[in-house]
Amino acid sequence: MLSMDNDLLDKILYSLDEIHCKGPLLKEVEGKEGTQTGLEVAIASGLKDRNFLQLVMCLTSELKELLKLNETVTEPSGPDDSESFHLELRSFLNELNYYHETLVTDRAAFNEPQNRLILI
Repeated sequence: MLSMDNDLLDKILYSLDEIHCKGPLLKEVEGKEGTQTGLEVAIASGLKDRNFLQLVMCLTSELKELLKLNETVTEPSGPDDSESFHLELRSFLNELNYYHETLVTDRAAFNEPQNRLILI
């Protein structure tokens, strides 16, 4: 399980609240590691967690609108659609000129909780 620094977690949650993207991520839930925030569970679960997907969709939508980007990231309709989701997300990051080698080149990058945290 990914161990998150409380200060970092608070900063992320505050930022999400500011842009109205937090949804159920602030609530405490019982997870595998005891009581956690919804954000911790979402990052640990990745694409299996609807809250994680909604967070990525919210953030990419906000950035697209603010920065007038062309790329769009669409929510996967099921497990078979995850490859196209990853491709769209990598294209979106490239358009942002965001270069984190692992996130934009490694097809399995988003399988790791640490990389999902970097993405957020």
